[in-house]
Amino acid sequence: MPGISDIPVEVFEQICSQLRCNDDEVDEKEWIACQSTLLSICRVSKAFHKLAKPYLYRQIFLVADNHSGTKFFSLVRALVSQPTLSQQVQSLRISHAQTYYSDDGNWRDYRRYRTPCSIEDWDFLTNAVKDRLPWFTFVPRDPIWETTNITISEIADRNFDIECALQNLLYAHLPNLSILHFSVRVLEDRPLSGWEAYISQTRGCNNFVLCVREHFQQVKKLFIYGEDAQTPFRLSGMLFYNMSMPSTVTDLCLRNCELVLADAGGSFFPKTWSTKKVSLIDCTMTPDVLSELTNDVFPLEEFEYVVNSKFEDKIALVTAAETIDRPKSYSDSLVDLRLRFRLSDGKPIREDEEPYKPSDFCEFKKLKTLVVHLADFGFHDNPNLTVPAVSTLGFPKSIQDLRVNEVL
Repeated sequence: MPGISDIPVEVFEQICSQLRCNDDEVDEKEWIACQSTLLSICRVSKAFHKLAKPYLYRQIFLVADNHSGTKFFSLVRALVSQPTLSQQVQSLRISHAQTYYSDDGNWRDYRRYRTPCSIEDWDFLTNAVKDRLPWFTFVPRDPIWETTNITISEIADRNFDIECALQNLLYAHLPNLSILHFSVRVLEDRPLSGWEAYISQTRGCNNFVLCVREHFQQVKKLFIYGEDAQTPFRLSGMLFYNMSMPSTVTDLCLRNCELVLADAGGSFFPKTWSTKKVSLIDCTMTPDVLSELTNDVFPLEEFEYVVNSKFEDKIALVTAAETIDRPKSYSDSLVDLRLRFRLSDGKPIREDEEPYKPSDFCEFKKLKTLVVHLADFGFHDNPNLTVPAVSTLGFPKSIQDLRVNEVL
């Protein structure tokens, strides 16, 4: 009777491919389900596990409250000790807790700094830094785990050193990383104010030094999103500068965020970025933020703006009329456009909003894919109005892939 070892390699590879989560997937449950299923099958056979390894470790999902905790240490330790594992990782998702950081000198989270890493972890960290990051220097204090006669400022510096070292080691050992997910969990029961948000963002989304960019030259897709749509994650334009991301980033996806400008003016992106795709899903912003967000992206090839949640604060949502002019600025370069301007209950964002028309897309000369929702054209607002067939709406015939969703 044939055993599992007799199954062709192609079949194993097909199974692994089907169980692997899509790299663009943002749903946490999908990530966990796919990896858990694949891992369960790997336990059945050593032969299957050997073939499934490239798929099993192609995506890594880490949930961490901070960048110096046990889980973060464990991941870095695994990557440092297993070079083959480091080579396999192509997609990384970090679910990070965004917490309050005070700037008043009281350091209310002082207790978190009181207990540093263990001596064993410290020895591993310093040795790994010497081997891979010779330019990195720690604040001189020996021993690092000593807590007597140490000032609050020294505790903060020590913790920051450990976080920076771990983050730099993590990305230095991911040479094939091309997709980076930052999933933010807001722990406060209120939106963070300006300074709080700035500090939380820079710490939460990797405030690493410029030297780490040499390890990021292959990252192309960046996802940043809040996990809870009910508690907004405030995302400031200044964040992208602090992240020191490389010019290789082409795709940017923001979800469940409150987008704000860093100051009265400025741009969201460093001039070195070569962003070609911007995706905004359930993001609140003002028209000036949307303008700045797309101002320096040229030539923009793909744009997505989707409102699919029942927001209480509709004033912070950009309407169809306020949005449609932005893609028109890129009519010579856009090839993919996806729009939805209705709330989850099918109602318009504003009661007085004027719907856009199929003729609005006639200016796009290179548009190949257009995804829109029939409700956005206002046909469902009047119950006495007959909804016409899509073929009669007058969309440009040059669009190769036209998808008009008729579901509210």
